Amino acid sequence: MPLALHTAIARVDRAFVLGKAVADDETKAHYARYLCVLTAGLLEEGVRTIIVEYSDGRCSSEIANFVAGQADDFQNPKYGKILSFLDKFGSKWTEALERSVSEQVRDHIDSVVARRHLIAHGREGGLSFGTVSAYYESAKIFLEKLKQVVIP
Repeated sequence: MPLALHTAIARVDRAFVLGKAVADDETKAHYARYLCVLTAGLLEEGVRTIIVEYSDGRCSSEIANFVAGQADDFQNPKYGKILSFLDKFGSKWTEALERSVSEQVRDHIDSVVARRHLIAHGREGGLSFGTVSAYYESAKIFLEKLKQVVIP
């Protein structure tokens, strides 16, 4: 795992540990929404980081800069959008991900992004701490599989 991504995961891991310690239900619900935003952001940044690391080691500086610029524009990491972004590099990565990522992980990725949008627009998102924890675990599984596909 790239160091920047490992550091980001460790930061979100610590936030989940703190959230588990919250006893008040209302506060825990607020914390779950915060963790949803962090998890969606981690997915977004994770895709960018893995793609940039791939290009940094294999391309000229001009191509690597172009790829980094394209990665910077990548937002709202729903599963299909991630595949579309990766498909710009060729179908090999998307085909490998399709084979290795479970339906549950795909659903969790889409759900965490959709709920982040609800939260960002002032809605509660109907999110429990247990649900966001499952989304986070799926996000970590996905990022590890993406890394294995892109940077074997």
